[in-house]
Amino acid sequence: NKPSRTIASFTHICAIIAGLSAQFLVAAVALNAIAGIPKDYGLLIAVTFVLIYTVFGGLIAVVNTDVFQFIVLVGSVLIALPLTLLNAGGIGSIMDKLPSTFFSIGELGYWTLISWILLCFFLYSTNQNYLQRVFAAKDVKTGKFAYKFTGVIYIFYGLAVGLIGVSMAAISPGLEDSNMAYAMMVKTVLPVGLAGIALGGIFAASMSSADSFLMSATTLFVNDIYKPYVNPKADDRKTLITSRVLTVILCVGAVGMAKLMNNLID
Repeated sequence: NKPSRTIASFTHICAIIAGLSAQFLVAAVALNAIAGIPKDYGLLIAVTFVLIYTVFGGLIAVVNTDVFQFIVLVGSVLIALPLTLLNAGGIGSIMDKLPSTFFSIGELGYWTLISWILLCFFLYSTNQNYLQRVFAAKDVKTGKFAYKFTGVIYIFYGLAVGLIGVSMAAISPGLEDSNMAYAMMVKTVLPVGLAGIALGGIFAASMSSADSFLMSATTLFVNDIYKPYVNPKADDRKTLITSRVLTVILCVGAVGMAKLMNNLID
């Protein structure tokens, strides 16, 4: 019913702001580690970049940039993985340097594993951030392919990123801030040219999620809150203006939350 729909949309928007703050923080941490840019300036750079093409381009711009960002992201990880493993001395050397608990799924706790599986199951079946892509697909076949393709890619991509993280734990055992592991890998392991590609991958990861979050939040607010309660007779022009204003407000809120965080896990 209408109240349930409103509550669900409101909680989704709150969660999206938290997700946005994490994505902006990723970009800021990368700039800080690699280029020495202070995190506050890094946040502003990331927010400005996303705002420009999201506000003026809409969903088409978001999807088109995401396709490009996907290629950069996956390409950078495929380049970084073998070089990082080689620098760490290979799998055997990594296992010798790190405690056995580093390679045990049980170390996380089985409830943690189950919780993550349930989270992803419900997230991808209910979150507007992902469903907006399905609804925008040209037909059912395309929508189904997108889910299958994403699922397969996640398996290999997740393993690759995990191996990079474990390799960096062996290469830099004294690293105090684990959030900096990937950025430090770019800075210390990769050659200059490849480091630029990997840096682009970091931005691609954060920007491709941030723009989708923004589109999702504005869609929820306009359709479930603004039109039903504030302005039921709003035309396309007023709806567009409202969406753009809300996009800016969401970014400001996300930046404020990012400044309160000590690390990405928080």
